Amino acid sequence: MPRTFHYEDSLGNESATTVISKISSILLAFDDADSGLNLKQIVDRTGVPRSTVHRLCNELVRFELLSRKENLYDLGRVVMGASGELKEYKNIRVISEPHLYDLFALTKCGVHLAVRQGLTTRFLARIISSDTKPTISRIWGERPLHTTASGKTFLAFEKDRLALMEHLTQRSPRAFTSNTFITKSALQSEVKRIRQLGYSTENEELLMGWRAIAAPIWKNRNEIVATVSLSAEIDGVDIDSFLPDLLKTAENITKFLRR
Repeated sequence: MPRTFHYEDSLGNESATTVISKISSILLAFDDADSGLNLKQIVDRTGVPRSTVHRLCNELVRFELLSRKENLYDLGRVVMGASGELKEYKNIRVISEPHLYDLFALTKCGVHLAVRQGLTTRFLARIISSDTKPTISRIWGERPLHTTASGKTFLAFEKDRLALMEHLTQRSPRAFTSNTFITKSALQSEVKRIRQLGYSTENEELLMGWRAIAAPIWKNRNEIVATVSLSAEIDGVDIDSFLPDLLKTAENITKFLRR
């Protein structure tokens, strides 16, 4: 793993926040159309190691957050009765996924759907090829806003972007690589550029050797609810050539969300 990111697979050595993040990713793996998911399907959708998924699923069943019938898991009684963010996130993902798969089929690049939580982005969906090198993205994985194309898109287009920028820069953003924007002036210049372009780019700002581009998805004219992004290794495909396709995908998802 690169030195710029630490990822611990052992539950025993993880913080409570990391464990909760993985639990959230498992719960978000289920779609309304699913009649149940087996262990492999949950692992494939979340990117969480199989042994961890197995342990967590057993605990979630015990607390009725998941149910289990033979080898299939489904959302449990407690979750099915819940409302709010979980259902909204699932709705965004269900609407977006057909468009994300179309984009992946066209580009063969990594495709991500992300939402914002505080000063971080969270991935609701991730589509990568089987021969893609391991990266630091996983379902419901947390990334600082200032380090990714998706995160900088939120910084540029959120209604409360000025307060968001102030909050972020007061916390002394961490530099993950030598390319990470960490000063207020640099981030403000980057946000201004993104607002002019209508999309964001990332050049080795979180992980060396990788680039990304991201576009906003809108709930209404002034409310960004998610982003769609493409990522690829720098010495691989030219993701900039797929910018029109990325923007069209974001536009199509926006149209469906507004229906």
